[in-house]
Amino acid sequence: MSPYEFFTVCVSLVAIVISFVSLIRTRETSNKQIELEKISAKLAEKQLTKIEETEEREGQPIFVVRATNIVGADPEQTGYKVKVTIFVENTGQDYLEPKGLDLVSLKDGIWKHCPKASLDYIDIREHDLILGEHSMTLNPGCNLHNCVILISYVDNVGMERIQEYEIFPEGSLAELPFRVFFTYKKTYRLVPSVLWRG
Repeated sequence: MSPYEFFTVCVSLVAIVISFVSLIRTRETSNKQIELEKISAKLAEKQLTKIEETEEREGQPIFVVRATNIVGADPEQTGYKVKVTIFVENTGQDYLEPKGLDLVSLKDGIWKHCPKASLDYIDIREHDLILGEHSMTLNPGCNLHNCVILISYVDNVGMERIQEYEIFPEGSLAELPFRVFFTYKKTYRLVPSVLWRG
């Protein structure tokens, strides 16, 4: 092999190594850019959700639902029957008409009363069935993770709406839960079906 051919082979090998390194770096950069694009898309989605939630709740009541007392009894030793006293207040806009407050679960696309649980209004304010104290009774075997609280009302522009609140109990429901939290999830606007119009 002549010196010229040897030099050509060496230059070719160096060019191949440089191309290979460049290809690897380009691929790594491309993968990082894809990861950054995914993160940006997630952030944009979260920002959009936050903006939609802010617009959704603008001019609406902001209900605060909190547990004030939890009592359990086991008279037949078949599991605790738990009574959770909850208090509802409005820190946002007023509404025209209260419709009610329900404890429900979603089954087969339909809201149904939460199995093995009930909700009773115990406050003395009979004109408003939303605000004030309510008693939530949980019978043995009740699973609050599948239940939500729905607050129905007519807002100050005359639209019927429902606010949904998730329930997070702490502790085993086979025993007495030591805390229960309620978190706002979504506001629905009820629209009459065209099939019901005459």
